[in-house]
Amino acid sequence: MAALFIVGMGPGSGQYLLPVAEQAILDADIIVGAPRHVEAYRGRGQEVIEIRGNMDETLEHLRKHLGGEKRGALLVSGDPMFFSLMRKVRELFDRDEYEIIPGISSFQVACCRADIMWENAAFLSVHGRSMESLKSLLHEKRPVIILTDNRHNPAEIARYCLNFEKGKRKVWVGKNLSYRDEVMYRTTLEELAQREERGLCVMIIEESS
Repeated sequence: MAALFIVGMGPGSGQYLLPVAEQAILDADIIVGAPRHVEAYRGRGQEVIEIRGNMDETLEHLRKHLGGEKRGALLVSGDPMFFSLMRKVRELFDRDEYEIIPGISSFQVACCRADIMWENAAFLSVHGRSMESLKSLLHEKRPVIILTDNRHNPAEIARYCLNFEKGKRKVWVGKNLSYRDEVMYRTTLEELAQREERGLCVMIIEESS
C-alpha cells in the first residue's frame, strides 16, 4: 500500500467529496492541506498540518515521517491532476510511494451550472501565473475556462481581454462553487470589467461566434 494519498477535495463542499477520498483521509496518520480543507479533521487524533506558504518544508516533513505503518493524506483543491501540487510531489516521492484519488474540479461544477460542454475547451490557471497565454486562446473558437485568484480576478481578466476581444462576448463567473453562498452569473466582458469580484472564482468565456 502507498504511504501517501493525494486526495482531490472537490470544489469545496463536503457533499462533493468522493467516499473513497473521505476514507483515505480518515485512515491517514498525517493530514496536510490548506486551512479550509483540514479544519474538519481536527481533534481526531491525527497530526494535522496546514499549508501556509511552506510547501517545500511540509512535503519534506511528509517524506521523512511516512512509511512502514504510517500513512499520510495530502489534500488538494479540485482534482489532483488539474493545476495542483502534483509536480512538487513527483520531485520528492517515487511513483510507488503515492496513490492519487481524483476529485471534482470547480470548473466541472461551473460548466454544469452554465450548461456548457467542456470537452473542447481551453484551460488556463492564472493563480500565481501570467495572463499572457490568454491572448492566443481568445482567438480560438472554443470556450476558455479560467481559474482565477485575487490578483488576477475576473474584472482584471476581463479588462485584459478587452485589449484583444469585443466587449460583448459572453462570459460566466462562478464564485464559491458548491458552498452555500455560491454565486453564478452570465454577463459580458465589458460589464464584468466594471464589476469587482474576488474570492474562489471560475470564469468561462463562451466560444466566439
